[in-house]
Amino acid sequence: MRSMALAVLFFALVVSPAWAIGGGGKGGGGGGGPQYTTTTLKVVNNSENAVVCNTGDNSGTPFTLEPQGSTELSFLTLKGSKNTTSVTLTATIEGTAISDTETASIKAGNKATATITCPTSSSISIAFSGGGLAKVVLNRDANVALASTGSLLPLLWLGFLLGRQPKRRKDVDDNAGYPSQVM
Repeated sequence: MRSMALAVLFFALVVSPAWAIGGGGKGGGGGGGPQYTTTTLKVVNNSENAVVCNTGDNSGTPFTLEPQGSTELSFLTLKGSKNTTSVTLTATIEGTAISDTETASIKAGNKATATITCPTSSSISIAFSGGGLAKVVLNRDANVALASTGSLLPLLWLGFLLGRQPKRRKDVDDNAGYPSQVM
């Protein structure tokens, strides 16, 4: 009886890694591994300058976008509603040191757009948009709004205190009915 139990245990331990690697499962082709999907970032250059772009930590291959040009970048990510891909995009005006770096999180299997603009001849800006964004990093406008609200709240509170209807005090004659309070 013991030898049979040990044989079954040994057989189960030998066979289970084979199933995990791909010996069993859907169609014999291994479907037990992780499922991947493609996440897409479209980069659009809306400036009048050629822009050199790079994703990641500048270890990738840089690519150049001509004025009014665009390209799509694909990233392989794990499927799942909570999986996201964090993409860092650096854009530099060609031939200069003027650059901007922004980061966005894109939901797995979705699309987002990065729009590059040059508001002035000495600045560049990257803005992410699209329904595939998981969370957008606070940009300059949001920081200005937050700072304005923080400084306006004390002023609103002060305006509330000073702007309300004043309380009326009772005259001394009204206290005539109370002889203990009259001096």
